[in-house]
Amino acid sequence: MRSTAALPADALLHSCALSYISDATLLSAAQVRHPHTPLQMASLDHSLWFLRPVRVDQWLAYVQTSPAAGSGRSFCEGRIYDAAGQLVAIATQEGLTRHLKHSRYTDKPLTNDC
Repeated sequence: MRSTAALPADALLHSCALSYISDATLLSAAQVRHPHTPLQMASLDHSLWFLRPVRVDQWLAYVQTSPAAGSGRSFCEGRIYDAAGQLVAIATQEGLTRHLKHSRYTDKPLTNDC
């Protein structure tokens, strides 16, 4: 991942941008084992540890996993590496993760039993 535009060399700006980006997709790691199951997901908390200076207008690898999910909750973690392979940040997120029994677009039940 990276910013589509060059950004000023302001460390605070890059830290803020990484905070925003790291929250965008992390909960989706909990859905990997259920790719076709409709889920309702919402962030309950999100934490980010900065380990090294980072520039979000340069390529970063975001490795995301979900080591635990169940009972309507999921826990996800992500490791963010720079192009040199150095770990620059670690993110964690706990989320509400519920199977949907009905589609929000119709009154009909979904075909799979959630």
